[in-house]
Amino acid sequence: MKDRIVKGQVFYVVPIGNLVRHYGPDARKGVVTKIGRKYIYIQIDGYYGGDEEGVQFDKNTLRGDQRCNSSWKAFYSMQEIEDIREKNRLHNELQKFFDWDGKSRELTLEQLRAIDEIIKSPEEG
Repeated sequence: MKDRIVKGQVFYVVPIGNLVRHYGPDARKGVVTKIGRKYIYIQIDGYYGGDEEGVQFDKNTLRGDQRCNSSWKAFYSMQEIEDIREKNRLHNELQKFFDWDGKSRELTLEQLRAIDEIIKSPEEG
């Protein structure tokens, strides 16, 4: 748990799994309506599933109630969501670049050595 959660606190939630088909990938605002020992309940804008109190989320993981492959993930800020999306985008671009038919074969030996130095873990020296 990152911060103390209070009733009325605003979270930003994104659908995951099959809920993306119905609600799209965009983030929505949600407000904490109830706090329990293990779970919090968040009322999500534009979502009418869940209880009157909202959707049940695990307090530690901030993952919504799992129903098959449909759920929600809550975040403290929009910046967290944007950072994750940027990380995924960059990962995909790099993966394509270094794929067997990507453009990485056009790099010089010096460029490849520089990349190797950047990505080398500290334990490897």
